[in-house]
Amino acid sequence: MNDMTSVLRRKLAPSRPAAVPGGASVEALLRKLMPRDADRELRLDLMVGAVTLGTVPKTAVTDRLTALDLAFLMKGPGDTRGLCLMTPGLLAALTEVQMSGRVTRSAPPDRIPTRTDGIVVAEMLDRWMRSALEAAEEAGLTDILPFAGYARMDGVQPRRNVVLALDPVEYRTLSVDLVLGDDAKTGTLFFAMPVPRPLTVVSPQPGRMLRHLATVPAPMTAVLARLPHPYGQARRLGVGDLIPIPVSALVNVRLETLAGKLIATARLGQLNGQKAVRLSSGGGAAAALSGPPISGARAGLAGIAGATPFPGLAELPGLPDLPDLPDFPDLPDLPDLPPLD
Repeated sequence: MNDMTSVLRRKLAPSRPAAVPGGASVEALLRKLMPRDADRELRLDLMVGAVTLGTVPKTAVTDRLTALDLAFLMKGPGDTRGLCLMTPGLLAALTEVQMSGRVTRSAPPDRIPTRTDGIVVAEMLDRWMRSALEAAEEAGLTDILPFAGYARMDGVQPRRNVVLALDPVEYRTLSVDLVLGDDAKTGTLFFAMPVPRPLTVVSPQPGRMLRHLATVPAPMTAVLARLPHPYGQARRLGVGDLIPIPVSALVNVRLETLAGKLIATARLGQLNGQKAVRLSSGGGAAAALSGPPISGARAGLAGIAGATPFPGLAELPGLPDLPDLPDFPDLPDLPDLPPLD
């Protein structure tokens, strides 16, 4: 293989997951405990190969899952879901050693894992996870171990269910390559858990900021009304012109920020001889009074240049008096009711 071929192979190879600090410590931990537990539980000869920690998107997790892999869902904090996966070689080795006491060199069976397969390997898997968590707690590596805080859920899941159960987020992964039964079989144990979301830190002393914020100026604007006018009409306005204001403006004054955001509604009034507003609950029946004032509408329009006065209304003729109604006739007496037996 020449140098050009090596370069092309590296460029065409799939991207590796990002390295995670502390990966070497986790690798050393797993190299010690996994062979020990396999020997104690199943008398199984096991060696740990490559151990890889990384962070990948959901698509990279689901793409490596095939129909022949055994998959467990993992349940974590806040009902989050993760994945634990065993490849066919690891599944076959754990099954054979429990059925016949040894691992054969035959190829793993080409079949879809069943619920029975999950029951057969569950005890060994739980032991590995439990030992890893205990060792990680002693070494202070709990934050690096992806499945810390997760528990295996019962039931073997097909690929379709796994794809639907996992959220479309980034996943922390742990891949452990294993050699089983004196090189008889090889397999991989794979974990993928959602990257923890950052927690919102709440100050234990909210009053500390309040002392500073209480004196910060908060400018507000009281808006009596907004009256749209054509540009030409607005240019003709002069000193002394009257502009009609809706009646509702007196009880629906808008208290706004400098950016125009509504803070509250208020009523127009006075305090110590100065204009003031009294905060109200806003809206309500007062908002229905949206028409101009009756007494000032005519004078206001007459003061605007170019406006024509309201025409006078003729007086309506009086209605004739209604005639008196005759008295109602007397009603006849009702007959007596017969006695009851």
